[in-house]
Amino acid sequence: MQYFPHRLHLIGNYANFVTHFDFATKIRQIIHNMTQIAENPGNTQRTPAVSILVPCYNVEKYLPQCLDSIINQTLEDIEIICLNDGSKDRTLDIIRDYAERDGRIVVVDKPNSGYGATMNKGLDVARGKYIGIVESDDFIEPDMFKRLYETAEEYNLDLARCLNTEYNEL
Repeated sequence: MQYFPHRLHLIGNYANFVTHFDFATKIRQIIHNMTQIAENPGNTQRTPAVSILVPCYNVEKYLPQCLDSIINQTLEDIEIICLNDGSKDRTLDIIRDYAERDGRIVVVDKPNSGYGATMNKGLDVARGKYIGIVESDDFIEPDMFKRLYETAEEYNLDLARCLNTEYNEL
């Protein structure tokens, strides 16, 4: 069997995420998928540097600022996976509008099933070398993913994490 590096690297804010799904099962699935890709040299799908998962549920108020901060990242080699978890407001419309304007955005619309199941769906779709998570009511600095990616690559890290700053609404 040919060795290849697995892609289960988490970067960004992942607190409380690992407790919501069966980690061992997900690792086996990802390794299986990567084996399939490695054994199929005709596969022309590009692997982005980072797949950014954005779980969304009724966040129409915050979502534009969140997505603007992601699409304006200085690291452009990203895929943005917006996971609509059965929102009842305009969240899905906003996601679709952004996806029409930016080809890096992947829209996943599914019935409400909770955070863990939503993130599992995002991991199933993700193709990036690294996985990042941005909560849909947050926004990020323009160079966040570039700095995390470059640090992870330079030091051969499996995980890179950054701190956050809290802002209060006025």
